[in-house]
Amino acid sequence: MKQAVAAAELKSPPKKRFLKYIHYFRAIAIVNIIFSHTLDITLQVPNAAAEQLSIFREVLFHGSTLYFLIISGFLFQFLAPKFTLRGHLKKKFANVIMPYLILSTSIMVYRYSGHLYSGKVSVAEFSRLLQETLLLGNISIQYWYIPFIAVVYLFSPLFLKLSKKQLKRTALLSCLLPLVVSRTGSEVTAAQFVYFVPVFILGMHIANNLDGTLAFIRKQRFALILISGISTIILFYLEAAPLQALHINLTESLFFIQKISLSLLLLHFSYLIRNWKSPSLSLIADYSFALYFLHIFIDRYAVRAMFFEWINTKAPFLLAPSAFLFSCYVFLATLLATAVIKKLLKKYSRYVIGA
Repeated sequence: MKQAVAAAELKSPPKKRFLKYIHYFRAIAIVNIIFSHTLDITLQVPNAAAEQLSIFREVLFHGSTLYFLIISGFLFQFLAPKFTLRGHLKKKFANVIMPYLILSTSIMVYRYSGHLYSGKVSVAEFSRLLQETLLLGNISIQYWYIPFIAVVYLFSPLFLKLSKKQLKRTALLSCLLPLVVSRTGSEVTAAQFVYFVPVFILGMHIANNLDGTLAFIRKQRFALILISGISTIILFYLEAAPLQALHINLTESLFFIQKISLSLLLLHFSYLIRNWKSPSLSLIADYSFALYFLHIFIDRYAVRAMFFEWINTKAPFLLAPSAFLFSCYVFLATLLATAVIKKLLKKYSRYVIGA
């Protein structure tokens, strides 16, 4: 009897280990990304105070997508022994690409329905515009990441062919490229891949050598704090404005240095709090892709314009705290909208909003 039980245990697949520290890191990452998009009032209140707030937002939150890339690379490497490539791509299509296609198409239909009805835009022209939008991810400022990461998903199995030593060398050497090749904002270009893919590979290396990475961070934490602090001070001095040297945007190079050092510190922090029971962080992490997809649409321009014009008229000294509170409102409202949609669509919500 005992031999039969032992044999059954050997045959049963190993249980997936839940990485709470990566889950918490994902929650921190999405909060940073949402604030990078919402903590800006320069369009509504074009004055010096709004400009200063915009610089603050840019310095602290610009480039937070790098956190997502490290997490994606980490999970891809960590889960690789536990999935088939076909199953992995199928899951990514269902949970990431499908919501992107549904939401982007729905928004395009909403925006062009009147033009289609009146005949100002033909069906053929709409189809061309829709294909272009889906390929470039330009329906909303944050959607560029989905066609970008879809390409990364397709080619990522090539990195699994590297040995641990080769992966480490590739990660460290490739992370020099973003210092000389700048990202192109929210456009999907070759430079965008050169800038971001090394971070995905770095995430894979960290998963391969987690203990060594955490030991390195503990040993070098003061150096990492110093690097992130100095780069932040320089970015504030530059007012986050582009500083060109030949074809290189040195400001983006500084952002890369800042965010990579912060990524390591945040990973270490998330690991330290891994035994905490935080329902709030867990919920945010569970809803992270839905929050990513939906937050810009909750942040309605008309509401934002009325709110900040009123604040600027009645109490201009409260612009900065009001902007922070408004970003919190967008975040919480998106969280609530996600919960409602999940309640309505049940298991199908994952295919529509990614959660």
